[in-house]
Amino acid sequence: MRNQFESVLNQFNSKKKNRVLSAFHEWKSVDHSFEEIRVLLKNSRKALEKQGVESHVIDEILSDGKVDGSELNLNEEIKLSERYVALYFDQGKVVPQNISLAVKSEGLIGDVPFILPLLFRKSGANMMALVVNERECAAHAISSTNATEFHFENMPHSLSETLDKYLVSDKLDFNLGDDSLDRSNLELSEGSLEDKRKRMAHDALSAILPKLSRDTLLMVMASNRMIGHIREDLKAHKSTIKCAVEVMEFVPTGANVAERNESLLRKARQFYVNYDDPMVATPEFEREPLRDIERGLSVLMSGQGESMHLDEGMMRFHLESMERGEELLTLNNWIVENVDALPKINVAPNLGSPMAVIPFETLGDHDLVLSEDSKIKKTSASIKTLWSSYMEPNIQ
Repeated sequence: MRNQFESVLNQFNSKKKNRVLSAFHEWKSVDHSFEEIRVLLKNSRKALEKQGVESHVIDEILSDGKVDGSELNLNEEIKLSERYVALYFDQGKVVPQNISLAVKSEGLIGDVPFILPLLFRKSGANMMALVVNERECAAHAISSTNATEFHFENMPHSLSETLDKYLVSDKLDFNLGDDSLDRSNLELSEGSLEDKRKRMAHDALSAILPKLSRDTLLMVMASNRMIGHIREDLKAHKSTIKCAVEVMEFVPTGANVAERNESLLRKARQFYVNYDDPMVATPEFEREPLRDIERGLSVLMSGQGESMHLDEGMMRFHLESMERGEELLTLNNWIVENVDALPKINVAPNLGSPMAVIPFETLGDHDLVLSEDSKIKKTSASIKTLWSSYMEPNIQ
C-alpha cells in the first residue's frame, strides 16, 4: 500500500545515487539462525561486488558468519508470523518490510528500491456494497463467499427514518410500498417526497464515505430512480472521497434475505471481470474502455488522474518468477521516479486488463495530448509485454 512503499522510499535518498539492494524471501522457511537469509545476502554481496558497489551494512552482518534479527533491524512491526519479507539495503542501513505475496527469492540491485511488492494489500481488497432503492438502503461487507449486512452510525435504513428525521412535526402513517398514498392525510407533494429520497441517499453516503479507507472499494448499487441522486451526491463528495467508488444500476432480487444477498454477491464477483482493455472511469463512476496504456499514463502525469490500479493476477504471476525482470524494473522505476506526481496507486484483483486509471473528469479525445516522454512510452510497452506474457498461457 502507498504508506508502506512511501515509508521505504523516504529512507533512501535517490539524489545520493547510492545503489540499493532489494532482497525478498519467505519467512516460513527461515529458522532462528537466519541461515537462508545469510546465504541470500552472501549471493547478493557477490552481485554487488561485480558492479563495484560496497555495502558496509551487509559486510557487518556477514562478518561473524551468522545473522541476528537485530542486525536486520527487525522490530515489533515486522512479524515472523507473516509469510514473506522484503529487505532493502544501501551502504549504511537495512529497512525490512513484511509483504503479502511470494517474490522470487533473490536480490535486485538498482538506483531505487524495488517497491512493486509493497503495492499489494495485506488481506486483499476490502469491498463494501451500498444498496439503495426508493424505500430503503443497506450496507454490506463483501467477501469471496459472503455478503453480510454492516451497520454504520447515523446511516438511515429506510425512507421512513429519513421522513421521521426531517419531518418531525408531521405524523406520517402510510405504507411506503404502496404507490397510492393517502393524500388527504399526507401533506407532502411528490416533489417533497423525492427530495427526502435524495436526503436518504445523501445521509447514507455521508455516514459511509468518511469511514472507508483508500484500501476499500465501495460499490453503490442503486435502482433506476435513485441512481441519478447517487451520482449527483458523489460529485458533491468528490474532494473528500478516499476510497474507490463504483456505481451501477442494480437491485438484488430474491424471495428472502439469503437469496437477495446471494444475488448481491454474484454481482460483486462479476464486477471486475469481462474487460479486455485498460480502463478509465467517468465522473459518473462508470467504466469505459481506454484502449491505449500510453494514454492512461499520460492521464496520470497530466494531473488528471485520481487513481491507478495494476491487475493483481498479472503482478503475482511475474513477481513469483521474475522472468520478466527488465519490464518489472522499468515499471517500478517509473513509479518511483514519479511518485510525487502520481495519485493513489495499488494492485486490484480481476481487472481483466493490465491497468485501470480513474480520472477526475471525463476525458474526451480532444482533452489530452499524449505525452512524448520516452519513459512513458517505454513503461507502456513494458506493461503491454507483462500483460501479453501473462495472458498467453491462458489462451487456448
